[in-house]
Amino acid sequence: MNELNLTFKKLVLLSVLTVLLSVSLVYAIGYEFKPKSSTQTGPTSSTFTSPGIAPLCSGHLLIFAYDGSNHSDGSSSFVQASVTITGPEFPITVPVFVGNGSTITKTFVNETLNGTTTTDQQSPLIFTVAPGQYSVFGTYSSAQPQNETVDVTAGSYSAAVLIFGDGPFRPPP
Repeated sequence: MNELNLTFKKLVLLSVLTVLLSVSLVYAIGYEFKPKSSTQTGPTSSTFTSPGIAPLCSGHLLIFAYDGSNHSDGSSSFVQASVTITGPEFPITVPVFVGNGSTITKTFVNETLNGTTTTDQQSPLIFTVAPGQYSVFGTYSSAQPQNETVDVTAGSYSAAVLIFGDGPFRPPP
């Protein structure tokens, strides 16, 4: 039988490392499964969450609004548009956090969420929602309102680009 040759210093270091890794793992698991708030953080907040949907049962819907009209300098840009999403079109039942680490199942259908897109293409309006088909309706200034249909699946990111004005979508340089 082999003898384990550990000095007291090595034993203490191994114990401290084990405790640190255990605490980190517990913290990471607790952070991942904490329910998210359904409130927005400001007038152009970019993240909205259906209350308490379990992370593994939700998807993300990213919304961009683009003014395709030619400006005096020939450019086009991302704009702040008012957006309403409605969905999922068909009922879906998913686990929902209710507190104290417990869940219930809830059926989502034709929920309505509102928000405002940003002018920063790196910071789209994001909705965290139950999987399904969503109708995205947006208005901007005096441009004709735009409507898109987007399919969202669990664990994925889906996007809609609402193009206002007459010009085509031209990504910025």
